[in-house]
Amino acid sequence: MGSHSPLILRKYMASLRLTFSDVYKEVADIMGYGSNPTGQDLIDVKKIVMRAYRRWLMPIDSSTGRLYQWSFLRQTSTLTITNNVDTYTLPSGFGSLETPFTHTSPLSYNPVQKSLDFIYQQKSAYTGTSVPLYFALKSGNYDQVNGQKWEVIFCPIPNGEYEYYYVYNIVPQMLVEDNDYFIGSELGSETILQLALATAETQKNNIIGVHNQLADVMLQQAIGADKQTLTCGNLGQMWNGKGNEKVRHITTVQFEGTQILPEP
Repeated sequence: MGSHSPLILRKYMASLRLTFSDVYKEVADIMGYGSNPTGQDLIDVKKIVMRAYRRWLMPIDSSTGRLYQWSFLRQTSTLTITNNVDTYTLPSGFGSLETPFTHTSPLSYNPVQKSLDFIYQQKSAYTGTSVPLYFALKSGNYDQVNGQKWEVIFCPIPNGEYEYYYVYNIVPQMLVEDNDYFIGSELGSETILQLALATAETQKNNIIGVHNQLADVMLQQAIGADKQTLTCGNLGQMWNGKGNEKVRHITTVQFEGTQILPEP
């Protein structure tokens, strides 16, 4: 195992959140490239970190043998639809719908999710407007910079303005800049570091060594902690990738019968 450089140790003490460069420099060290890789060495260590990052984003829960969905990948949003407009673009980074569209007013009907074929069949049979009864997800435009866009189409065509809230799973952006942060909690970045070191260890020595064993333990501990977070009703905090904005994912928590509001 490579030793931590003084620069990285100083950053550890200043913040538990590790940046892209914090991790790839550690990987470079264990690969024998030194702590400041350049050229092809730099390209290689970044690829190793991104492979580890994908493993972090799509972990296997050992207790179920299935993919685990992190709480911090869930975002809550609202959508306002207007008169005579039935199709709307969903947020950038939309991956999948976690909860259906739910009207912010309890007096209004919540549309039911259907297949896109069903929506088109209904539209061909009824061309009028009303409170939307159904919705479907559909693929939107794609480009190499912004990736795949997703849309939602409502049926029948709305006869007025309606506001819905919904929860969706995001697809995090790829890390590019040295100061980019990994998605998840501060302590989660330590798990990502171990996953990256484990990937480097396997690539360099073609063995499942100590870093792989430690990474597996830390990953399962992180999953367990995330499950406890969900049980408490707190979906935690998520950094926006640049380290300059926190997004809250919590409403209230019940503790011994008392409703507790989150910190501002």
